[in-house]
Amino acid sequence: MITAITILGALVAYFTKRLTLSASIMAVIVSCSYYYFGDAFSWLTLLLLFFSSSMIQLLKELHPDIQHHLAKRDQRTVKQVLANALPGIIFLIIGHLSKTPIGYFAAIASIAGATADTWASEIGILSRTQPIHLLTFQPIENGESGGISPLGTFASLAGSAFIIIINLICHALWHTPLLSHYSLKIILVLILCGFTGSLMDSLFGCTIQVKYQLPQSKRIVETFENSSTKVQGIPFIDNSAVNFLAAFLIGLLAWFAIS
Repeated sequence: MITAITILGALVAYFTKRLTLSASIMAVIVSCSYYYFGDAFSWLTLLLLFFSSSMIQLLKELHPDIQHHLAKRDQRTVKQVLANALPGIIFLIIGHLSKTPIGYFAAIASIAGATADTWASEIGILSRTQPIHLLTFQPIENGESGGISPLGTFASLAGSAFIIIINLICHALWHTPLLSHYSLKIILVLILCGFTGSLMDSLFGCTIQVKYQLPQSKRIVETFENSSTKVQGIPFIDNSAVNFLAAFLIGLLAWFAIS
């Protein structure tokens, strides 16, 4: 059943041009890994990350009043899928082998962080106030990595809470053994870790992520284009690398905070 739903979701994502073919295949592999090394509810949290992102984007595309906020979106690649999902798999495997629930919680925290960042990006771009640089507090271009806005910040907290609360409700409804490990402290730690993950992603986005400047328009872009000049960051640290690093570090933070 889980595998069938996963494959169906991947096919829908591919035919609606949300994922490339290779990314759709990888999505099936990582989703099944979440189920095998975790449980049906860790699989569900990963599904909610991708589903909520697609639904938010779809609603924005269908809403005539916000069309001007949208830029052309490329299909998500294998690299982007792994950037969000691989940290959680690592923690689930460690928890599975060491037979500790902390690995499970660390994985859920990493997904909460990825969801928080995704919601902040997808919803924050609709903010009526111009985003500011996380460190200098100077206005930056809407959609540029490293920026924060009131709407995006609220969306990131909501995204993190959404993942953690849904996971908790599922365990409560089915009275799973893991439910006994949940406490108010763990719930708050996981939500705050997910929220911190979004801020950490923005921090990396305005420091180590590579950015380029176009020669004529002087516009800042995140991928190299002809004649563009590197103005920030490390060449191999792109947005996907930042996403992976933030999700992994947030999982570690949750692990040590709960231990």
